[in-house]
Amino acid sequence: MADNATPNEESGLGTPSPPSNLELKKVILEGSKAITEKIDVVAITVALLHQDMGKMSRVEDLGTITDDMNEVLGTHTMELADQERQLQAHEAKLADLEDRSRRNNVRILGLPEGTEATLVEQFLESCLVEILPRLGNDGKLPVDRAHRTLGGRLKPGSPPRLLIMWMLWYKDKMNIQKEARKTRTVEYNGNRISFYPDYGVATQRRRRSIMAVKHKLRDKGLDYALLPPARLRIDVQGTRRFLKTMDNWC
Repeated sequence: MADNATPNEESGLGTPSPPSNLELKKVILEGSKAITEKIDVVAITVALLHQDMGKMSRVEDLGTITDDMNEVLGTHTMELADQERQLQAHEAKLADLEDRSRRNNVRILGLPEGTEATLVEQFLESCLVEILPRLGNDGKLPVDRAHRTLGGRLKPGSPPRLLIMWMLWYKDKMNIQKEARKTRTVEYNGNRISFYPDYGVATQRRRRSIMAVKHKLRDKGLDYALLPPARLRIDVQGTRRFLKTMDNWC
């Protein structure tokens, strides 16, 4: 039997035995685990890429939405500006209509309460000819209507309420204001009387804003005049300017 031994057997090395099923299974499991881990890493990476791409997509969507909103906002802003211009134009027309409806009116300031008794119109017709004798008109100045401004009972020492009269003819109203300016100091029974044109609320507000800066114009040595209904004429070094608002003087 010894004579039949192979050289390897004689050298003591022997023939290597094939791996067992257990060992093969172990190697396969380890390889599968490694592959699974790599697949998991790849899956995580892909998921992160999807998230980044989703964020980028949402950012792009937000950018598109923002652009659309800015476009809509720009359109609405233009529409609002146009509506504001139209509103200002309508307000100007309403103010003009109100002023025209009062064009025959005269405001009288300083006439003591109760002086007019009961028949205000008749009293004013005779009073006007008396305090402004140069009016002429053959002693006739027809007053259509007249009344005091609304208010409660006056306290002792309070100034008399404003009296507003509607002249039948526009030319009579203009003559009254013209003669009052010429006379400068108009009195009735020792009381100084002033005459003013009657305007709507919006125009009165503009006139008050002009009156508030008159002292500034005087301090600057500027020649000026308040023109109807509410326009300021200013002469500066030979140049004449007309202002409707006092924003630059406030």
